[in-house]
Amino acid sequence: NPGTTDIDISGYYFTQGIEHVFADSTTLAAGAYFVLAKNGASYAGSVQWGSGSLTNGGEDIIIVDTSGVVVDSVDFEDNSDGWSSVADGGGSSLELIDATSDNSLAASWQASWVVNGTPGAANSTEPTPTVLTIYQIQYNPTGNEDSPYIDEYVETTGIVTGVDRLGNNSAFTIQHGGGAWNGIYCWWAADEDVVVGDEVTVRGTVVEYTAFGGDTLKSMTEITGGYIVSVNSSGNTLPQPVVLAPENIGQEMYEGVLVTTTGTVVEEASDDNYGEWRI
Repeated sequence: NPGTTDIDISGYYFTQGIEHVFADSTTLAAGAYFVLAKNGASYAGSVQWGSGSLTNGGEDIIIVDTSGVVVDSVDFEDNSDGWSSVADGGGSSLELIDATSDNSLAASWQASWVVNGTPGAANSTEPTPTVLTIYQIQYNPTGNEDSPYIDEYVETTGIVTGVDRLGNNSAFTIQHGGGAWNGIYCWWAADEDVVVGDEVTVRGTVVEYTAFGGDTLKSMTEITGGYIVSVNSSGNTLPQPVVLAPENIGQEMYEGVLVTTTGTVVEEASDDNYGEWRI
């Protein structure tokens, strides 16, 4: 409530986005806010909404008063129309920059600088990054396969070896030198003018990604919630790929590293297997 008077929002409800009706005697004080969550237990003091879920592909969220008059609405998009691609599955959440701004505009929002956002807390600001090589991020001298810099905000530099622009522009890989431990996956959309062979400096948070139900011992180290600080040069020669047998490619040390292998195709790419060939 960015206004100067308290608001009685009893009976206000959502017509799109989620299903929820605010209980009787619900007052939002002037200058105050509260968190409305799918799982109220996740955030102390939050209100759990009734039902429904927000989609990954953009969403209209519309709240109306007891007479059906629209009080507020937000139509956020999926990596388009000015909405941040970093908040499109990259680990960041959208934060309203200023509560008094027009929250229907993409320019009024920023992607959080911390993974999972800041619900119920002040907006995030960019932390000071730890400058590291990709090798330092990937290699753990203790023998643990997880990065020694999990959850740290880092800056690193490498040559772009792959850009995923199939469907949604979603991710890219960079590598610094050849061989093991020198490549890493960047989980956000590369700038449109960035191509393979560019040397880039990036910033973001180091995480270990494991798909739901996956083996946590087979997580993938990646940088997420980040951005490209600069394109330092273009047209660079790519690192020499490591020659491996197919059964060795899945080793931790070759995450994000250019490799070459030879095998027999046992499954062709299709819409049913994410467009992947299996050898």
